[in-house]
Amino acid sequence: KRNRLNMRTQSLNAWLRLDQWDKCAEPFDEEELKGKPCWGGLDLASKDDLNAFSLVFPWGELRGRPVYRFKLWVWCPSDAVEFAAQKLRRKLFPWSPRWVEFTEGATADYPLIEETILKASVDYDLKAVAFDPWGAESTAQRLVAAGVKAFKFIQNTRYYNEPCCAFERAVIDGRIRHNGNPLLRWMAGNATAAMNGDGFIMPSKKKSRDKIDGLVASVMALGCQLRVPAEDAASVYESRGFD
Repeated sequence: KRNRLNMRTQSLNAWLRLDQWDKCAEPFDEEELKGKPCWGGLDLASKDDLNAFSLVFPWGELRGRPVYRFKLWVWCPSDAVEFAAQKLRRKLFPWSPRWVEFTEGATADYPLIEETILKASVDYDLKAVAFDPWGAESTAQRLVAAGVKAFKFIQNTRYYNEPCCAFERAVIDGRIRHNGNPLLRWMAGNATAAMNGDGFIMPSKKKSRDKIDGLVASVMALGCQLRVPAEDAASVYESRGFD
């Protein structure tokens, strides 16, 4: 299709298979998540790009392995003037307002994002939030001051490998529940995984076909859940991250 018909297809080096992803589209009522234990992942990008916050809810087992439900928020500035930003808005428009929220102004609405996370900490039993310290240190400090536990998640293969492998295996096994989110499906189809010399992997924004921020936030949320069990939510990780 690419070579003969000039048709765009899923990335040649795609990380996740969309046929397997689509088998994880079993619907669920998000009201059922209220008050349930969950872990968060916060991916704050540049000021005029996408930002995403994801929650993962362990939800029973399938063939003896955990099932995960995900709830995702994605924000996009509505007035960014660059051509790339305008092109992105046109792509995202069909998924608004259900799956993506266009915020006022030309830059990210960080107060709104923080407000959303604080509301989530009230609506759900939020154990911890993993964040990228490069883009979210100030936001994390304000969240911690408001009572939300926040943990550094460095953007390298050492931090990503375990949750990436767990996420991929859960997709293959049909243990992800993404509620048929079409925006997240698009991101899953865009995603390419980078590998280091030791065979460790992480999602690659640079090599992926298009935006993957919501998928990255979801993997970070799963990494937070794997590293910070419910009984250890107040732990040494609070002061030094996942080292």
